[in-house]
Amino acid sequence: VRLSRRDGPSGFALGPGGAQFLPFSEMLPEAALLSTSVRAGAFVVRTVEHCFAAIAAHGVHEGLCLSPSDVELPLLDGTAAPWSHALLELGIAASPARCRVVRAFEVTDGPSTYTFRPSGQTHVSCVLRTDDRRLAKEASWSGSANDFHERIAVARTFAFARDLDAYARLGAEVHLDPADVIVIGDEIYSYGRAFQPDEPVRHKLLDLMGDLFAHGGPPMGEIHAVAPGHARTHAAI
Repeated sequence: VRLSRRDGPSGFALGPGGAQFLPFSEMLPEAALLSTSVRAGAFVVRTVEHCFAAIAAHGVHEGLCLSPSDVELPLLDGTAAPWSHALLELGIAASPARCRVVRAFEVTDGPSTYTFRPSGQTHVSCVLRTDDRRLAKEASWSGSANDFHERIAVARTFAFARDLDAYARLGAEVHLDPADVIVIGDEIYSYGRAFQPDEPVRHKLLDLMGDLFAHGGPPMGEIHAVAPGHARTHAAI
């Protein structure tokens, strides 16, 4: 995928030769297998959540064009860090949040609960629902692009060992280096850099921010999610 500057709203250049430009705001999000896609008519772009999280954190609502060579964005190292680095290199100025929370409300969908409150700033937090005492349960972000770049963007993809067989039956495939994936079972398998107890919940927060961006956010306001998931986040919003 090629990232470049453009005038006007940020979006995708799609179709043969990237001839069709679609602003992010004109593409509807939909949950896919362990990921998020966006669609507008016959055009679809898959696995957008990590890229969208970085765009959200840097506030790049205008001035960015993404030109993917395929219908799926590259997974890269499974984090948002490469996207965040690329946006910093482009140096596109941030613009204000496009939406805001105007009233307090709460949505429950299965094991997930989403709480929205009006506020004069953006604050996103999430809770990882687990009884594993080795893992931190909560992470948050308060609007700083630098904080996202240094602390949240680098959080790696993770999975619980008990879920791996079910993911395989669903057809999930992850083409990542072992150093880019954390597997949590009786032991915590983390190759490469050292595992940190809050890394899984930081990755959950990363995914939540990407999914919120697919709806025009993260909005001005407070969003707190307990056990968020791609499909449940889209249903809640």
